[in-house]
Amino acid sequence: MSVTIDMSGFNKKVRKLERMAKTSIEVGIIDKPEEARKGMLLNYGTGGQVARPWFTGQMTPSNTELIKLIEEALKEVYEDKMSMNQFGQLLRDFAKQGIHDVPMEKLLETTLEYKAGLVARPDTGRRRSSKGPAEQIGIDSGKMIKAVKYKLHKH
Repeated sequence: MSVTIDMSGFNKKVRKLERMAKTSIEVGIIDKPEEARKGMLLNYGTGGQVARPWFTGQMTPSNTELIKLIEEALKEVYEDKMSMNQFGQLLRDFAKQGIHDVPMEKLLETTLEYKAGLVARPDTGRRRSSKGPAEQIGIDSGKMIKAVKYKLHKH
């Protein structure tokens, strides 16, 4: 007497998980060195420049919103409801969102001090002054947000 177990469904799921495990997604300012430099300076701050952790605050493994997004997206990829490219686009858009979600209190305070002449403005090499209200200054010129990309790597 023998028992035959059909493992084809199980083996298919294992192969799918192996393919997913051999794929990684890189998110950030990848192709544009000048925008990457600006992004790093904005993220970490320098000298008199107030740090605005737009990337490290958003894409940190402790960000519960990011964890939830990844868990849900991986389920959709596994169930063939989403491709890995769509997953990369989702992560890229999530990273871009961080540019607008950083706490602006310290930046606003520092910008108002610069505008009032209470603090000497650091030399950032800019030739023209910032326009617009203080709470909007330094968020993004548009170039950096367009430079945030993703790359799919198959190992």
